[in-house]
Formats: sequence, structure tokens, C-alpha cells
Amino acid sequence: MIDRRSALAAGFGLLAMVVLSGYSFATLSDAGADLRGATAGFAIVAVLDVVVAWGLYGVLAPADRGLAQLCAGLRVAYAAAFLAAQGNLLAGRSGVDAFERGWDLALLVFGVHLLVTGWAAIRAPHVPTWLGALLILAGAGYAGDSLGTIAGYDLGLATFTFVGEVVLLGWLLWAGYRAPRGVGNSPA
Repeated sequence: MIDRRSALAAGFGLLAMVVLSGYSFATLSDAGADLRGATAGFAIVAVLDVVVAWGLYGVLAPADRGLAQLCAGLRVAYAAAFLAAQGNLLAGRSGVDAFERGWDLALLVFGVHLLVTGWAAIRAPHVPTWLGALLILAGAGYAGDSLGTIAGYDLGLATFTFVGEVVLLGWLLWAGYRAPRGVGNSPA
């Protein structure tokens, strides 16, 4: 059975991240824009990553607590790496390239997180197997892109494989709303 609070927290966290990331990346790509808004938006996204990690733990732990902990730990590690990369933006426009390099490294951790999350979803009887497969594809896309960027190649895999994340967002909200009220005590 799905933990209602966990699913909704993760789903709404992901939804808020879509909005804030979109705003922040749009600001970052506007050469004339002040980066304070982008930096604040990205910082909130990093905090929301921790909320999503907690929510995913609550959804996945009933099937495999250890795997759910690994999934959550990798998401928090990604959030920390992403936040560290954001420190480069404090230098203003001169720090954008360093931020992007740091973010590329952080995306490798994110890709591994999605691979583990996909595997955990496949093992969880209350999560559709196809969703786990989509998450594994998304993780492979991010990890491949990150490694490609480090090697000097722009593979663009995540341009296609990110769909797993979008489907996860929708499924979490759907499953959370569908779960009976009162089902919300996440596993300790």
C-alpha cells in the first residue's frame, strides 16, 4: 500500500522543482539577468530534493528499506553536490561556467540515484514495474550525459529519457490522492 503523505510530498516537491528550475535556468540563460533570483531558486530546489528523498523513502521502504535508504541517500548527496555547484553563482556571471561543470558532476550522482530508484520501484509490488523501467532509462540517460560531458561529448540522452521523471511525478500525485486517507505513517 502507498504511503499517502510520502507520495504527495514527493509528487508536490517534484512539481515545485519543475517550476523553480524552469525559472532559474531561464534566468541563468539570460545574460542580462541578475543571478540572485536563479541562485535562490536553485537553493530551494536543493531543499526540495531532500523533501523528495524523504517522500521516495516512504513510498519505497515497505518493499526494501535498505534500497530505499540508498535511494534517499543518493538524492541527498545529489542535492549537496548541486548546492555546492551553486556556490559558483555567487561570483556572478563569471561563475556560470564553473556552476555548469559542477552541475554536470552532480548529475552523475543524480543518474545513479534514478538507477537505484528504478530498481527499488521494480522490486516494490505497489509500484508499477514499467515505472521502474522508465526511471532506470532516465538514470542511464543522466549518467551517460554526465560522463559524456566530462569526456567532452554532448550526448543529449536525457533529452529523451527524462520522461521517466515526469511519469514519476504524475504517478506519485495520482497514487497519493488515490491512497486512503489515514494511510500516511511513513516507515521509520
